[in-house]
Amino acid sequence: MPPRTEEDDRVLLERLSGSAGLCGDCVHRRLLASARSVFLRCALADADARFPRYPRLPVLVCAGHQPAALRRP
Repeated sequence: MPPRTEEDDRVLLERLSGSAGLCGDCVHRRLLASARSVFLRCALADADARFPRYPRLPVLVCAGHQPAALRRP
């Protein structure tokens, strides 16, 4: 299966019910999808218990938020 593109992620974000808030453009965001549902997972939760694995959306305040634009060279 080919890797997901930014366009694929945009489509999945649109399928989420409501806004993702800060998580929508965070470098730590992981999108998991099935045929019927889309879930947003926080990768920071893997190493830091302060962050919920599946945060309640929309996330309005987050100490770990890093805009995705920062990861691009």
